[in-house]
Amino acid sequence: MTMGNGLTIAMLGWRARATTRHTLESWARTDLFHCGEEFFIYFNQRRSEDDSMAAEFGVDCRGTRENLGIWGGKEAILGEAKGDYILFLDDDHDAVVSREETKRWIDASLDLLKSDRADAVILLNRFERLPAWGHNRFFDYHYIRELDPRAEGILKLCPKDWNHDTPYRFLHRLLRPGAARRRLNGAAPYLERYPEKVWPEHITRVGEFFVLDSAIQPFCDSPVMISRDFYRRLCAWGREHPCHRTILGFQELEYVLNRPWWRRQHFRIAICDGGIFGHHRVDDSWRSDHSAYNGRIVSEGWQT
Repeated sequence: MTMGNGLTIAMLGWRARATTRHTLESWARTDLFHCGEEFFIYFNQRRSEDDSMAAEFGVDCRGTRENLGIWGGKEAILGEAKGDYILFLDDDHDAVVSREETKRWIDASLDLLKSDRADAVILLNRFERLPAWGHNRFFDYHYIRELDPRAEGILKLCPKDWNHDTPYRFLHRLLRPGAARRRLNGAAPYLERYPEKVWPEHITRVGEFFVLDSAIQPFCDSPVMISRDFYRRLCAWGREHPCHRTILGFQELEYVLNRPWWRRQHFRIAICDGGIFGHHRVDDSWRSDHSAYNGRIVSEGWQT
């Protein structure tokens, strides 16, 4: 049964139950469960504790006894979902704005996709995401012309010369233009007040969104809103072009796609001027460099 242009919101979960509980509590406060026509949690290695937690929050619980990995789990979600559009979420993407803002951004994102003004929408909160990936590499090539006032908290992580050009940066841009272009995603839409004016060839302002060319914006598999058909297209290409880089033995769509093919397609990837989700893990990360790393769950569970 198809739901027309309906939206399915789905979380992929695996073993991190304290993190999952924290995230579900934040979603309950913002009523995320009712922002689409369908909501469910899909658990890799689903256990009775997962069903109990879902029942506690009054949400649908699905899953498999085996571990499909991140990409496999999201393909399973695609097979389960009824909506023509899917908001893919991970168990550590907690809600960081109000109930009203959550509903507004989801509705606006869905409208952007339905009106064919973007191919996918990344719903990370611009200012919760800041102390994250890519900023050092960005400042190897670029500097900030006008800092967005909402991003002032990030300055402690920026180099002292963050607001002016240097001979080093100029030469990097001159000698490595391709690398300079790729490094724009690291900070441009998250720190610059008017990124669409500084890099108009790659970034366009569409209402309350920045729409980035995939030449500079890598694919992000969560939290992303995307049409069923477009996601299937990406998965089909990815399965035909596996990558040597894996996550503990599993192919991962982000790794497979973020190669020259993706950059040449000029897909339109939207980022909210604001956004809904942060990134907060409480327990049981599988990443060895994470403060919540738990080697036991990797050795006991990941490969089964």
